[in-house]
Amino acid sequence: LRDGEERDLRVETSAFTGILTSQVIMWAGWVLQAPHREVLTGVEQQCGVYVSRYFFGSPAHRYKAGAAVFLTEIDGMPTPNMKELRKVLEQVPDDRHVRVHTKTLSTRLDKVTCLKPDYHWWPTCEYKLTPGGRWCMAEIRVSE
Repeated sequence: LRDGEERDLRVETSAFTGILTSQVIMWAGWVLQAPHREVLTGVEQQCGVYVSRYFFGSPAHRYKAGAAVFLTEIDGMPTPNMKELRKVLEQVPDDRHVRVHTKTLSTRLDKVTCLKPDYHWWPTCEYKLTPGGRWCMAEIRVSE
């Protein structure tokens, strides 16, 4: 009821499979993924890859890189989506400091942090969900 009157409305719906994440990349202790629907509800537009968490003791933890932020670039290379992120990570050398730019979800403030990956203890891995419902892992190595 609106203004004491019953109304019929046509409302668009969207399909929901129940699968929110089908690809995850772990880099320097960060868990990176495309932002899921709940993350995007309070955001005007997606501005990078979503950092859903970090592991304690990892480079991301050691350098206070944080989680629940958007990763927007690494060493000046933009990371607008998972495909571009993978290309960028193939260029990030081991054991060398890199600049990472992040944006907070709520205030959209930029933060620049220096982070030093350690591929011996924290290798870069990609996990993908197969059509059969199984997760497959592949290590991402730096291109030479």
